[in-house]
Amino acid sequence: MEPIINPWMLYAISLISSFGSFMILIFALSILVVAISCLVVALDGGDDFEPMKNFCKSKLFIIVFCISLVCSIFIPNQKMMLAMYFSTYITTDNLDSAGATAVTTLTTAIKTALEDKGK
Repeated sequence: MEPIINPWMLYAISLISSFGSFMILIFALSILVVAISCLVVALDGGDDFEPMKNFCKSKLFIIVFCISLVCSIFIPNQKMMLAMYFSTYITTDNLDSAGATAVTTLTTAIKTALEDKGK
């Protein structure tokens, strides 16, 4: 008998959650790099000052900043992804046919999975 819940999906949810955390780190680092580069440009306005050259260097970090910001906003956390995944298997037809036993079993399974993923 094939399992209802695919273990690879739980693994993928864990990886996606880690990717979201990584994007938050990249977001913070890109803010720091852009702030430092703006400070260096503001303080170093010597004779060979080339604003377009400095802008092109910081443009890459601004792009990285925007991409990481969008990813960190739109990737849900691990708890939400698990809830969305498990909610596809919980339907009124399934609950009506199985009765109270199904509700208890599904609640226990969801709590256990969330606790295991939280460790």
